[in-house]
Amino acid sequence: MTCENHEWVPFFLQHGDIQLCCAKMVSSEISSEAENIPILLIHGVTGSHMHWTCIAKTLMRLGRYSIYAVDLRGRGASSRPTDPNLYGFENHIKDIIFLLDFLGLERCSLVGHSMGAWISLWAAHLHPHRFTSLILVDGAFPPGNFMESGNLEALTRVRQRLEMRFGSKEEYLEYILPGTPWGDLSPAVAACVLYDLEPIPPDAPGAPLEHRVRCALAAYERDVRDLYAKSTIEELGEMVRIPTVLLYAQYGFSRTLRPLISTGSAQAMASGLHLRRVLMIPASDHYTIIRDRLAEQTATHIDSFLHALPSLCE
Repeated sequence: MTCENHEWVPFFLQHGDIQLCCAKMVSSEISSEAENIPILLIHGVTGSHMHWTCIAKTLMRLGRYSIYAVDLRGRGASSRPTDPNLYGFENHIKDIIFLLDFLGLERCSLVGHSMGAWISLWAAHLHPHRFTSLILVDGAFPPGNFMESGNLEALTRVRQRLEMRFGSKEEYLEYILPGTPWGDLSPAVAACVLYDLEPIPPDAPGAPLEHRVRCALAAYERDVRDLYAKSTIEELGEMVRIPTVLLYAQYGFSRTLRPLISTGSAQAMASGLHLRRVLMIPASDHYTIIRDRLAEQTATHIDSFLHALPSLCE
């Protein structure tokens, strides 16, 4: 099967007052899913299920998987309430368990990128019986790494765009990927960038159309607060006992920045979290580790780990 035969099919769940946009990666080829390995993908702080497209398509090509993803509340096409108390890790984890129950999945493998790795780590701590394995992708590191690695300014820039208005998709692209024309983007990345945006109703008749990012500022601020408050590796390491692997990037938020997870930090995480595998994805940064050709490397390592699970659990 080629990656072109796979696409996201979205579906919506009503969880209390929150509507969750979920998606399943499906194949145009008819096959039984009875023996498929279920995987749930959890995106980063301002991401969406679309950020996982390259990983999901590669995994579908590599093995027999049933792959699901979700727009966390406050992001993408999910509800974006203004009350900050409706966000936070505990609410995201309740949404994850609600989705698994809806799908009829007793257990699945959980994969989290960036902030999604922290959420996944806590989900595995609170509900260990619901997950067969945990895969952390350039996340779940001590939050002090943002400053120590010189990436804090880049993180601030991520927040700033949530309050900005963009006159066009080209203006937004220039902000997030300076100097990159649309023609240089792969179809998957271009679709992800477009999914990030939504039009803003004009302030007055005849006013130019503007766009904003589909991520609530209240969600970002509450979730980052939880990230700093809850990330205690030593504590979690004694609680998370399912097979866990860390895949981390060679660089930070860009190739000009030091990695968010240094070699020393990766070693400390390996010890504190009892990791089964720790692998650095060469030439990747925090974003490209799940995009295009580097996503193929990341997905290949995920596939290898999941197929080795029976022996790891003996």
